[in-house]
Amino acid sequence: MHLVEHRVRGFSISCALASLLIAASCYGQTLEHLSAVPSWETGPTGSTISFRGIAALNTKTVWLSGAKGTVLKSADGGSTWKDVSPQGFAEIDFRCICLLSQQVAIIASAGSPAVLLRTTNAGKSWTQVYRNDSSQAFFDSMRFWDAEKGIALSDPVDGRLLIVETANSGRSWEQIAPELLPKSGSGEAAFAASNRSIALGEDGQLWIGTGGTDSTKCRVYYRGGWGQSFELQTVPLTSSPTQGIFALEYHESKQTNLLVAVGGDYRQNEPGLENQFMANTCLFSRDAGHSWLSPSKPPGVYQSSVVATKASSGKPVYISTGPIRSHIAYDANHWIPFPGGFHALATQENAVFACGSNGRFARLVWNED
Repeated sequence: MHLVEHRVRGFSISCALASLLIAASCYGQTLEHLSAVPSWETGPTGSTISFRGIAALNTKTVWLSGAKGTVLKSADGGSTWKDVSPQGFAEIDFRCICLLSQQVAIIASAGSPAVLLRTTNAGKSWTQVYRNDSSQAFFDSMRFWDAEKGIALSDPVDGRLLIVETANSGRSWEQIAPELLPKSGSGEAAFAASNRSIALGEDGQLWIGTGGTDSTKCRVYYRGGWGQSFELQTVPLTSSPTQGIFALEYHESKQTNLLVAVGGDYRQNEPGLENQFMANTCLFSRDAGHSWLSPSKPPGVYQSSVVATKASSGKPVYISTGPIRSHIAYDANHWIPFPGGFHALATQENAVFACGSNGRFARLVWNED
């Protein structure tokens, strides 16, 4: 669903610790109990376009994709960037990117035609590996279980979500049989905000979050494994043409398995609305999405992306972000704000990276007591 909306050195800390504490206290939350406080360290990319696609292979190799057919790559954690944009796609918005190796990357377009492009030489050249010319096709998210198996999600075509899968590192893609999917509701679609409409489990297990319909509830399409039919799960987040589930993250641990959904209304980023408290922005599930719980302290603002990672202490942690600000949660029940707002997040080897409007890029740093 559409949302209305080189080489450079050096980084700067985006916000001081004092500002971080002020932001937390304003929403009745505190960072005082944290042994390490997160903040964003921002760095220029040499671009001013809006980035919504971000992928990391490790703590050094990071790629970005976004408006005007732009694709950038960094080999040093974002200190310097190289333009590897595909030729002939300057009018295309690439909001999804997956990085399979140092040489292989795949990007997906948001808009018509819906195309998937693949490079096998680190962006020197690109090959079209999938194309759908339907005016309804619009890629919202693309994720990979491993270097071979992946999935790409489009808005509904002919009344059902269009989903294509690959088992050969994106060389070829096959559509999942429409009869395996429930019919979509009127106006229902995923949001192409951060490439996080899909959450992955093991052995083909996945969740797809949607919105777009005028309803008090959103829907999640759940598949239990390879080749299985999808079933619908009801999620008590408000849905409308501008509201719904914008990102999902599934995290397994010895203690519990958590599925987190974040969203809200993307219009909250408009002037005059950014300070309004929005309660209906986050839910979490402990039973793979069959039932949902509301956080005791929700983010309170529109959030477009969420990832699970580990803090500097090694403790599991969730990081979410949206254009207004970011949040940290150790249990998905208490979300603590910190300054700096972005569109999308990526994590690898416990490093967290972010991208956003006006060519912005950042990496998460931990300020130890």
